[in-house]
Amino acid sequence: MPIKTIHLPSDSQQQVLTQELARFQNFPGALNLEQLDGYFTALHLSPSDYDIADWLELIWGGGDLPVGGHFYSTDEIQQFFTTMIQHWHNVRARLEEDELFMPLTFITRNDASYWAQGFLLGTKLYEETWQEYCETDDQGIETALLAQAYLHHKDKDLKTYQTEEEQQEHTAELNQQLIITLNHFIKN
Repeated sequence: MPIKTIHLPSDSQQQVLTQELARFQNFPGALNLEQLDGYFTALHLSPSDYDIADWLELIWGGGDLPVGGHFYSTDEIQQFFTTMIQHWHNVRARLEEDELFMPLTFITRNDASYWAQGFLLGTKLYEETWQEYCETDDQGIETALLAQAYLHHKDKDLKTYQTEEEQQEHTAELNQQLIITLNHFIKN
């Protein structure tokens, strides 16, 4: 019987999220949709309790919410926060209710490098607690995330592949490893 994934945001919801996040595309450290999905996943799985004030500002890259030129009315600010909270709830539903958790990135892209970068950003908020947890974790979640996060990182010396097919095979292996490891991590 095929696994039913019923909690993915619709195409129109993804489009609204992308538009809201595009407000900050020129801000260093601002998240794209894939990074946001990974970031929210890490926060939901966090071994630490957290408060919205701890993590909200990292969506636009940190600091106070920029208003001039990014939001022209309080309605736009309300729409932004409503959209972010809707996706926050979507990630929670996927983690708690779906038989197999799939990072949103796999709907549109072949690799989860941006998603894994967002996840790792979420672990940085409570780095000590995550490190303690990962030291006792036998699933290798940190290794799977790091391998995927830096697959296409701009500062990384890219592995030289003989063919494009070889690169696609390596990406597919990393994708499979991430999905298996992540779902094992979620279920335990």
